[in-house]
Amino acid sequence: MTRAERLLVPALRISYRDGRREAESRLERALVSLAPDLVVLAGFMRILPAAVVDRFPGRIVNVHPSLLPAYPGLHAIERSYADAGAPMGISVHLVDHGVDTGPLLARFEAERTGEPSLHEMEERIHTLEHRHYPRIVEEQLDAIDRARGTRGRT
Repeated sequence: MTRAERLLVPALRISYRDGRREAESRLERALVSLAPDLVVLAGFMRILPAAVVDRFPGRIVNVHPSLLPAYPGLHAIERSYADAGAPMGISVHLVDHGVDTGPLLARFEAERTGEPSLHEMEERIHTLEHRHYPRIVEEQLDAIDRARGTRGRT
């Protein structure tokens, strides 16, 4: 949270130690109070509560480390790597009620040339995430601005 504070970005740490129901309730209250234009997930690794998805329809973006619809859910890199013939990469999608089933915004394939190790492929996947995800998020925010008839954000 130090980085968020330094950048003046609102941040809240929500622990699931007190139970899923309490954590999800706290998450929903926080998002409602912030009223974000876009909810951006990265490494969240949980299914959002239906109430959150319903409250922000088409405004929750996620990055997933496989070329969806292949290998949704957990351990996607490992599962796609184990399938030696499968292409690997990332997908950026809108979140719906399913697990990595929302509408795709973009997909980017990772090179799988030679005989790369799992670690090398993980690095390639993470490089794709870092290169492309911020740009797709910016595009979504720009689309929100255009729909509102506003120019740019501060």
